[in-house]
Amino acid sequence: MYSGLERPAGLQHDGPSAIYRRFAVRAGMHSIDVRMRDSGRAEGYDVRSTRDVSLSPGQNFVIDFDATGNHFIFL
Repeated sequence: MYSGLERPAGLQHDGPSAIYRRFAVRAGMHSIDVRMRDSGRAEGYDVRSTRDVSLSPGQNFVIDFDATGNHFIFL
């Protein structure tokens, strides 16, 4: 499980944030729940997505975010 706070980039602190984390997990089925709070709200999340994925040994799996479409991309 990862939980973190990333500050916006840029001089005006209004740019995108980037998070790069590597997690070693066993091969097989996993349920991935990704949540992001992108506003000043104190509770809940602005964007959330859950996926069941099957990972092979040595496989890389990436989660990206499309700010234009306001959704996560699972690669």
